[in-house]
Amino acid sequence: MRKTNNAHAVSVQLQSHHLRETMIDHIHYVNNLWHISLEVDDKDATAFFKRRKTTLQNELLAEHRNDIKLIIDKDESDKLGYDIYSIQFKRKKGDACHIPFDDIDPDISKQLLKKENK
Repeated sequence: MRKTNNAHAVSVQLQSHHLRETMIDHIHYVNNLWHISLEVDDKDATAFFKRRKTTLQNELLAEHRNDIKLIIDKDESDKLGYDIYSIQFKRKKGDACHIPFDDIDPDISKQLLKKENK
């Protein structure tokens, strides 16, 4: 019975990892569409893709908060005039794009930043 439980736990971990990777790929895809819509000056598409990216990023932050850290991008923040964070992973290279601080769900930002400052 114990082997069955271990196999199930491994299966759940693999599914979670796959879902996270799929979500990250989707965030990058939507981010690219957002940048394209900015370049072609399509305001409706730009607003849609920005909202979609932010929603996906907040879902990732909520579902995988133990695997993620928020790192302020000081250069980009200075250039834009507001705080912008890179969503990075604790045990993996890569990121899930930048997100303005004001776009992060307040409950999530409090928890993640509180952990970072410990």
